[in-house]
Amino acid sequence: MEKLLQGILKFRNLVRPSMLPQLEKLAHKAQPRMLLITCMDSRLCPTSFTQADPGDMFIMRNAGNVVPHNQLFGENQQSVLSERAALELAVSTGVKDIAVCGHSDCKAMDCLYHMYDTTDKEKQDSETSWVASWLRRYAQSSLTKFEKLGVPMDGSSKEKDNLEIMFDKEKDMSDVDKLSQVNVIQQMQNIKSYGFVRNKLNEGSLQLYGLWFNIGKETGPPALRPIQEDETMHNLINLEWVTLESRVKETEFLRMPGIGNLRYKNKAICKEAVPVIRRNTEICKAVDWGWIVCICAALVQFVVLGIHNSFGILYIVFLREYGWGQAFTGYIGSMGLGMNFFFGPFTSALCDRFGCRNVAIAGGIISVTAMVATSFVSSLVPIYITYSVMWGMGSSMSYVPTFLMVDRYFERRKSLANGIITAGSAVGALVMGPTINALVESIGWRHTMRFLGVVTFVMIMAAFSYRAPPVEREIEKRENKVIDLTVWSNKGFVVWALALGIFNLGYFIPYVYLPIHATYHKIPQSKASFLIGFLSVGSLVGRLFFGHVSDYRCVNRMYLYQTALLIMAVTTTLCPLATNYGGLILYTILFGIFDGVFVTLIPIVTGDIVGRNKLSSALGFLYLVFSIPIMTGSLLAGFLSEITSTYNEAFFFSGAAIAVCAGILSLVPVLTPTRRQGATEINMRSNLLREKKKIPSFFETHIIFTGNPSQIAYYMQFLERETDV
Repeated sequence: MEKLLQGILKFRNLVRPSMLPQLEKLAHKAQPRMLLITCMDSRLCPTSFTQADPGDMFIMRNAGNVVPHNQLFGENQQSVLSERAALELAVSTGVKDIAVCGHSDCKAMDCLYHMYDTTDKEKQDSETSWVASWLRRYAQSSLTKFEKLGVPMDGSSKEKDNLEIMFDKEKDMSDVDKLSQVNVIQQMQNIKSYGFVRNKLNEGSLQLYGLWFNIGKETGPPALRPIQEDETMHNLINLEWVTLESRVKETEFLRMPGIGNLRYKNKAICKEAVPVIRRNTEICKAVDWGWIVCICAALVQFVVLGIHNSFGILYIVFLREYGWGQAFTGYIGSMGLGMNFFFGPFTSALCDRFGCRNVAIAGGIISVTAMVATSFVSSLVPIYITYSVMWGMGSSMSYVPTFLMVDRYFERRKSLANGIITAGSAVGALVMGPTINALVESIGWRHTMRFLGVVTFVMIMAAFSYRAPPVEREIEKRENKVIDLTVWSNKGFVVWALALGIFNLGYFIPYVYLPIHATYHKIPQSKASFLIGFLSVGSLVGRLFFGHVSDYRCVNRMYLYQTALLIMAVTTTLCPLATNYGGLILYTILFGIFDGVFVTLIPIVTGDIVGRNKLSSALGFLYLVFSIPIMTGSLLAGFLSEITSTYNEAFFFSGAAIAVCAGILSLVPVLTPTRRQGATEINMRSNLLREKKKIPSFFETHIIFTGNPSQIAYYMQFLERETDV
């Protein structure tokens, strides 16, 4: 009692003052979302192992986490137990989830297991025991189901047919613990026997879960693997209340302690499953919808970077029509692309606040307005407002959400998904360059800008696919910060941003000056306009190929990144030596292939460095860093070209900047902290080594079964788990 009183005093003096605002709100109204039914064992402290706050959930505890079946006393009879009353209160209050939680070394289950294996005196004592009477009347069905599963009390073997679940093939758990797990499943069935619960389950407004704790034992996460050849269906047994046969299409199994292999529909279910999961069927749909989002994001990139990277065509037109200097005219495109990245933090903050869909739609509207407005200007200066600023901001609000949506939908194959969406920009540059050149020659640049206004309308339509995933993938509640400045405390990210900032001093120079460099060497403009297209073809191949390759565990993404940049630096430095059309085509293809590595892996490696929880803010700041060198690099190259009357120095400058970046990146793995939430290890290998989140607890959690028949059974360990990036 003394310890209890000391705890109360500590709470009143140290804890309660910081909780007063929350407690004041709860004093007027509490809206718990969950009912947790668990054992009264002193080793289980629900608010500790769930990290629940006051008002989060109802808690019902008894010996053996038992909920009597409704048939034992009838739906309309007056006989009422506290468990039934608690269920009715929770459901009527509007809880969304009910979870039954068992545990290892359960004394109630031990009593149930040995109830009929006793001496005459022990049997007489058990008949007068309230605990034994409680278990004999209301938990007998668990013992019956346990025996049916192939562990009979008399030690005899039983034929296992109608086969679905392998039961403890390794035989590394006690029979009492196995009974405890079966008891969890049986209590979920008992809960469903109540009409008011069953109605809510059928409506989809209530979900039912089972959890099981292994006290004092640490084990690794479950291993995913296909069924082995020697594991025939004769090794499996049927749980008659599990109706999965008509729903399972893939033969995939999940290793479980106690209940060995559990069949499930899609690997992504287990990969995505976390304690806050709502409906497994929605997860399967979300995985499929993720590819639709990926295609729509690729369309947005097709438009955004297709137009930005084709500015070299408009550059020649503006240079001839308005007669301004090369640097000032070329800066229109550089500033527009720079603004696309400059507004990155602003766009990321808006996405966190209002959602990616709303931000992308607004960006599309601004982009359409910018293109149409540009077609009516009469001098070069207003183009800086309509094209550089408005189009830059609108494209940013459409461009940044593409990466954020892919990150939210994909766990596995994330690099491939990013390769697909960034391939859209490569195809855009391939198509838009010749298209814009043909339109300018046939209908003039003003009507061309109006046509581009129609094209940018596609971004608005694509943005309607950006619906939020139906489940949250994080256990912790993420702080709702508009801008997270803590990413700058990560030294690896600081070096990463600095290196890519230097890289962008020279990155877009070939996109701007390659067509006019070709015309300087007497190559017709019609052919010169195709050079950006060849570059885009190479980039398309590189993005798809390296996006797929970088998902392999054996690939070190940082080494791949550095190698690609060095090749880009060498080819760009040697580009002035190519004075004929064939040589320039060779350069554009080589540059484009390894450019695919740079573009595809930016969000992936950034997530490796800072963790997925901070990816939104990190990308925003990274694009802000990009904007400054993008806007100044081409301007410096333009001044060099005016001074020397050639474009060779511009390419030399570009190659040098890219080479310096490749060297600086060697510091990133050294300076990146080893603990980042939702991040891979600092060697940047793809999903090879993952950071384990250590929690000071002796408990291990397993979600062993979902009670709604429309759901697929699954298992998840979440107090000691690996974070998949």
